[in-house]
Amino acid sequence: MLRAVRRGRIAGGAGSDFDGGLSEVKRLLDLSRDMFCVATLDGWFLHLNSAWERCLGWTIQELLARPYLEFVHPDDLQATAVQAARLEQPGIEVVEFENRYRHRDGSFRWLAWNARTTSDADVIYAVARDVTDRRSREASLRTSEQFYRRIVESSDDAILSKDRHGVITTWNAGAERLYGYTSEEAVGRPVRIIIPRDRHGEDQDMLRAALGGDTVEHYETQRVTKDGRLIDVSLTVSALTDETGEVIGATAIGRDITERRRMERKLRYFADHDVLTGLLNRRRFAADLTERTRYAARYERSGAVLMIDLDNFKLINDSFGHREGDLFLKQFASELAGHARATDLLARLGGDEFALLLNEIEPREAVEVASKLRSTLAIEWRGRTVTASVGVAAFGPSAPVTGDDLMVAADIALYDAKEAGRNQVALYSGRERPGLSWAEQIRCALNEGRLTLDAQPILDLRSGELSQEELLVRMRGGDGEVIWPDAFLPTAERFGLIGQLDRWVVDQAVDLAAAGRRVEVNISGASMCDRDLTHAIEERLRATGAQPQNLVFEITETAAIANMEEAREFAEHLCELGCGFALDDFGTGFGSFTYLKQLPVSYLKIDADFVRHVTTDRADRYVIEAVVALARGFGQQTIAEGVENQETLEALVGYGVDWAQGYHIGRPAPVDGMAAAP
Repeated sequence: MLRAVRRGRIAGGAGSDFDGGLSEVKRLLDLSRDMFCVATLDGWFLHLNSAWERCLGWTIQELLARPYLEFVHPDDLQATAVQAARLEQPGIEVVEFENRYRHRDGSFRWLAWNARTTSDADVIYAVARDVTDRRSREASLRTSEQFYRRIVESSDDAILSKDRHGVITTWNAGAERLYGYTSEEAVGRPVRIIIPRDRHGEDQDMLRAALGGDTVEHYETQRVTKDGRLIDVSLTVSALTDETGEVIGATAIGRDITERRRMERKLRYFADHDVLTGLLNRRRFAADLTERTRYAARYERSGAVLMIDLDNFKLINDSFGHREGDLFLKQFASELAGHARATDLLARLGGDEFALLLNEIEPREAVEVASKLRSTLAIEWRGRTVTASVGVAAFGPSAPVTGDDLMVAADIALYDAKEAGRNQVALYSGRERPGLSWAEQIRCALNEGRLTLDAQPILDLRSGELSQEELLVRMRGGDGEVIWPDAFLPTAERFGLIGQLDRWVVDQAVDLAAAGRRVEVNISGASMCDRDLTHAIEERLRATGAQPQNLVFEITETAAIANMEEAREFAEHLCELGCGFALDDFGTGFGSFTYLKQLPVSYLKIDADFVRHVTTDRADRYVIEAVVALARGFGQQTIAEGVENQETLEALVGYGVDWAQGYHIGRPAPVDGMAAAP
């Protein structure tokens, strides 16, 4: 029990000994901002300075008239009683604690106490200070810390901190999910537990940069999980400071980019390889061929290029459909690869045309290899024999040539082989007549009106309407035979005739647009770089009164990447006129998607090689989903090419593709009539 001290004896009238003893001190205490008091152990104030009135709003008389526990917050009563009881214990000189006192307006103020008793433990002497603002700041800080801690814990990113020596000090739930270690397993251990051995130095460099005040942003590297898997991550590393601003370590925010990097690697593979056969594509073959010819010229090496073309492959497609044709091409490519050496370069240039670069070989040997290939590659397929013609162009120290020269020469030799009756081998002899003959045919077709256009419908997958069509150029031979673009466009490009072809097609397209048809037209990379073409388009639009929005101009992705500045200017001019702009064969020229930010693209046309097998090939599905997401992010629409059945069409709708074209939608037909879907 607390020993009672009677208030009457201690807190007597103004003339009492106690009051007299304090009268001089009281005037000084009233000037203080701190709150001084004398109180009994049984709960009554005996003396208060005027700071109490200023802090709590009560008068001193009101405070003296009531037990002081009446002013204490109900939640603090027990703790206050415990502290008061401590003052009666022997050896306790000073007790420090904090509690809340009621203000006259009903609110509570936090007071920090420093209390002691007299030697006989009859009276408490105490000083209290208003710390409400400090407690409010602390509460706010705790709330902020809790808020940010919740953000950190709920983040999908892995967030950790480490001290100056690389020891983990914090580890969030995202880090647990990404790296596999729980917080208990990770905190206190070196961060090297998640760093591959060959990247320890890299981590030290980032830590030193952070300790020096620098921030390393979005650094892509690898980390190792608890179960030993290597994962790709993007890291942002920055300095960790204490409350004084001193750098005490570093924080690292890691984001899992494993799937993105896997997709990028796959897309980069597609940029260099033919999707159907897995062989090099035309772009990569041409680039590598250029390097090989430079090497050969420098070190006096020899070699040869074989241009291989199937003689009657069209019969397979026409008789059994493109799916069967694709199966045949894959088998042919596999047979061809089986006869190539590891040092050779083998590519599918497009359609049924292949190329093989033979290193360290003389012309006679190259012809022997070509003859062997020709006889070996005569393949029986569903009762039909498909043969190949081969053109050979040799090079050596005595006649250095460029890669482009070799491609043209091999093409001319291939033409010779075709002219000789097909299923033949021809060595380029230096004559240009065959190639010029093709060029002459193109010139004659332009002059004699033997170029024609087919139109293939494009389906709007949202409305179900055939509201757009792609124009496809054809050429008729002197005997009326239809010549497909794969046969004459490469020659037109190599002999500088592609610009005239493009001008003719553009003129026809604008006329069709003036008639109210919404058409897409392909433009070659060479014409895209011709600034006169955009002016010609503008003048033609003005002359015909065609609505620009009825015209969409397409260029291939590889042409755009190779001529980025020209592609940007071309696209911007078209958009200023009100026309649309599309990237054709999208996904086959992937290097980096950053170029999309530079081009005002309306449509991304997904290459048919990704579309045809989307229902059975998971990689193709991933590519299409990625392209759709990418297009939406840039505010663009997608058009899928090569749709040949209802199952594929339904899959594309599910993936969010906007438009579709292919034989299932409608076959190409002369522009004066559209073919119905089969």
